[in-house]
Amino acid sequence: MTMLSQFALNFALYFYLPGYYPADEEQPLSFQERFGKLVLNHYVMSFGMYWAHRSLHDIQFLWKHIHSIHHYAKHPLSRNTYEDHWFDNFFNAIVGHMFAQILVPLDRPTFWFSHVFRILESLEKHSGVSCGFNLAHSAQQWLPFAQMPHHHDWHHE
Repeated sequence: MTMLSQFALNFALYFYLPGYYPADEEQPLSFQERFGKLVLNHYVMSFGMYWAHRSLHDIQFLWKHIHSIHHYAKHPLSRNTYEDHWFDNFFNAIVGHMFAQILVPLDRPTFWFSHVFRILESLEKHSGVSCGFNLAHSAQQWLPFAQMPHHHDWHHE
């Protein structure tokens, strides 16, 4: 269901929210502009996803019927990343990815890089392995609030 709900959301965004998926730009942004927008977009997305995630923990109905499914694994592995209720990822996609792209729009290559990076980051956070080979963490460890997988393991306990 998660894959179907994500497909339906992305299909709807493509057809009903013009400009959400960026077109090729006639004048490409400089590396510095892309990087700055990527970092800002990442923080807007993380802010939205934090509050969405927190509401899934704090609102008893959402916890009991939606998010607790994801937390059955006390020490998650990458394969557990997307084992959840379909609404869990749908909610995060709207509050995180969609709002970030609307508020801080990325150009096409940066948009797709951001999406792939977030998937890799999620898989890494649920890997249960904290070491120098954590590429997503290594790429953002200089940013405040970057997490290693063992931080996420504590969250699942």
